[in-house]
Amino acid sequence: MPANFYTSTIPNNTIAAWFRDMGGNFPTGTGSMRHGLIGTDVYAFQWDNAVGSGFSDGSTILTSFQINIHGPASATPGVIDLIYGPAVGTISTLAAIGIENAIGGTNNYLNALTGNGTSTTASSAWPGNGNGYRFTPITPGGLTYDWSANSNFLTATNIANPVAENVTSTQNYSVLVTQTSTGCTKTANVTLNVSPLPEPLIGSNAPVCQGQDINLFGSNTASGQTSGNSFSWTGPKWIPFRISKSYYYWSHYCQCRVLFFDSSK
Repeated sequence: MPANFYTSTIPNNTIAAWFRDMGGNFPTGTGSMRHGLIGTDVYAFQWDNAVGSGFSDGSTILTSFQINIHGPASATPGVIDLIYGPAVGTISTLAAIGIENAIGGTNNYLNALTGNGTSTTASSAWPGNGNGYRFTPITPGGLTYDWSANSNFLTATNIANPVAENVTSTQNYSVLVTQTSTGCTKTANVTLNVSPLPEPLIGSNAPVCQGQDINLFGSNTASGQTSGNSFSWTGPKWIPFRISKSYYYWSHYCQCRVLFFDSSK
């Protein structure tokens, strides 16, 4: 169905000269498909007398079309041509025309009728004998970037990937990308959310009596941050303290246990 071309429904990664239910009209009909080089690294696939309505071989409602793929050694690498031949009889219309990547869905296809990746407009008529569409890839480079709609905290506004430094509040950024050779533009937006810093509170159950544990505890008292926290304690694992000439104790930084011994023995 034509509608499948505009979604992620398979098939994807498609060159769609006339995307709808149809048949090749062979082996029992007059249809045929041939392929081969028609120029320097230009490869063609041509369907002649394909079924123009339904699936049945032997149909007298016929269409013919060609898909040309221009390889890297051609004069126009990456170009894709859709070229239409004659149609015989009353063909089934409302067909999708375009190209689609391996993902499919909005902005993952290019509708030949409208030139964008959001339109679901289908063709209501055969394009006509000798007519066609050409898809030309954008040459790498030749792009400009404009982040000036909101330049707060940005290191630059005219590069592809500026850095937002020392951000203190949530920001909404917008970039306008222009393809210089065609003048085509596209805008994208991103929201940078900034959360307040944690407000740590630490303490212990000290002082304790000899032989008891000293427990350290921590929490985050910042608004909205009472859960989802992790804690990392740093410091010496065992810390000796001299109490008197004859006694020392060592305290552990977490779940501390106090130990005493007589150093004269």
